[in-house]
Amino acid sequence: MQIHDLSGTFETDDAAEITDRLRTVRKGVHCAFFVAGDSAYPYIAVHFNSDIAYIHYFPSDGHPGYQPTGMTPHGVSDDLHFLNVDGSEAGAFDLPASALVDADTAISAVLEFAANCEMPQSINWFEL
Repeated sequence: MQIHDLSGTFETDDAAEITDRLRTVRKGVHCAFFVAGDSAYPYIAVHFNSDIAYIHYFPSDGHPGYQPTGMTPHGVSDDLHFLNVDGSEAGAFDLPASALVDADTAISAVLEFAANCEMPQSINWFEL
């Protein structure tokens, strides 16, 4: 897997290394990752704000992708702020709680994607 994040690019297929990277590369409470196999598509973008995550699956070039639905963690505020992989506010965005999952669910989905480069079945997806 090719992983692009706040600290650069990393390559590994080891689940423990992927998990460690997803849990430790941070800018304060924020982090962001683009995860792909040997080609540009499909890929997953995953963004964390503390223990809440936004995950987005991009199946092919030009497709707007898929985002989670119906998996909102308990107690999440209406909108949550996320940084992109450049770590700046210029690429930052806010998302409604309805599109968010807990961090452990997002990490599990990334590991599922890393195992087969297919849309993780552990997420309830909504096609955009």
